[in-house]
Amino acid sequence: MTVYLTQFTQVFKPKANSINNEFYVSPLGNDANDGSTNLPFKTIDRARQEVRKINKTTVSDIFVYIKNGIYNLDAPLVFNSEDSGFNDHYVRYISESPSVRPLISGGKIITGWAQSGNMWRTNIGDFPIRQLYINGQRGVRARDESGLGQFQTTADGLVYSDDRISKLQNPGAIEVVINNSPYEKTVLE
Repeated sequence: MTVYLTQFTQVFKPKANSINNEFYVSPLGNDANDGSTNLPFKTIDRARQEVRKINKTTVSDIFVYIKNGIYNLDAPLVFNSEDSGFNDHYVRYISESPSVRPLISGGKIITGWAQSGNMWRTNIGDFPIRQLYINGQRGVRARDESGLGQFQTTADGLVYSDDRISKLQNPGAIEVVINNSPYEKTVLE
């Protein structure tokens, strides 16, 4: 009887991986790959697209294993309700192992630096910059710590009466940081 049940179970047992609920991503991968451990996708977004195809019909949790490396993003990585688990199951984006620490970066490599006196300069165009890392260390942005005098907070932002601001080359591009909180809109008198 035991032999019969074992054979019966083996004959009718569903294939363990009939639906692939595991995907792998690597900076060395290719988005044309199948997302397996040996043929990983290159981008997290590509894995997200595959997750969406099976998410609503899955019978178990879905895992996206992110291999070690740097994942440079050209656009924000956006998740919405389609990316959440369904049918009491989870979608998990995790590193391949506890010792792996992948980095997802929206940063850009800035080139074209030229020394000017004791400063280095380059043109970054319209790219908004809040942090600058130089050889892995956070750099200090240009700043004026002398203080800008009195200001008023309004619904539109900050209003300064200090005439030094109006004399700057591009006063509309000023970013004021007070207590490490950036105010992006500044109103000048």
